[in-house]
Amino acid sequence: MLEVNRRNLRIFSMQMLYSMDLRNISLDEAIEFVNPDNYDEKAKIFLNNIVSKIDIIDEMISKNLKDYTLERLNLVDKEIIRIATYEILEGENDIKIIVNEALEITKMFSD
Repeated sequence: MLEVNRRNLRIFSMQMLYSMDLRNISLDEAIEFVNPDNYDEKAKIFLNNIVSKIDIIDEMISKNLKDYTLERLNLVDKEIIRIATYEILEGENDIKIIVNEALEITKMFSD
């Protein structure tokens, strides 16, 4: 199992959301597809919270896109933005930290 630090949690969540969108599957199916051994209770809570608020998250993102739509976003970028938006909504971390982490994960996984 991965060390459950905040970055690994974000990366794992991005992978799950990506799998869900790409394959049009449920969270449970995405976990089975990617790697069920990396899934712990903290990840379950975090992901379930994101999925339960996905409509609100997507609406916020859509309202703030300029000359673009959510559907046109690169899928990896969309999932990273969804996670950052969720974290901003929850207010658990400083916005600067959330944005910096989103940028670092984007550098790792997006072109």
